[in-house]
Amino acid sequence: MAEMYTGRPLFPGKTNEDQLLRIFRLLGTPTEVTWPGFSSFPEHKPHFPYYPAQPLSAVLPMIEPYGLDLLQRFLQYQPQLRVSAKDALTHTYFHDVHQLYQQAAAQAQAQVQAQAQAQAAQAQAQAHAQAAAYQQQQQQQQQQQ
Repeated sequence: MAEMYTGRPLFPGKTNEDQLLRIFRLLGTPTEVTWPGFSSFPEHKPHFPYYPAQPLSAVLPMIEPYGLDLLQRFLQYQPQLRVSAKDALTHTYFHDVHQLYQQAAAQAQAQVQAQAQAQAAQAQAQAHAQAAAYQQQQQQQQQQQ
């Protein structure tokens, strides 16, 4: 999401360790308090420097508050704390999108109804024309007799 705003990766690490350090500089270095069990991970290195978490608004000032809130929910170390895709779609950040979708759906439904009415009117006009042509044909036949 941040990459769509900036046009560049949020964490452009060159190596695994560089990648982790870039993440830690923004989100803060995880600890047993912020992520219980972190120090027991096989790739854990106790020599990582400690970085406090930075406010996302300081790094990504172009993102409005609802966007920052959603991004913060995505960028959680603990998987069970991350927002699910389904829940993310109902986040306030997408409120305008939902409104636009509802408006588009209503417009599409109105357009379908208008087309159906136009087709019905056209069919009715054709039926009247055919009836008129039939009556005219009947009158011509009666006059010939």
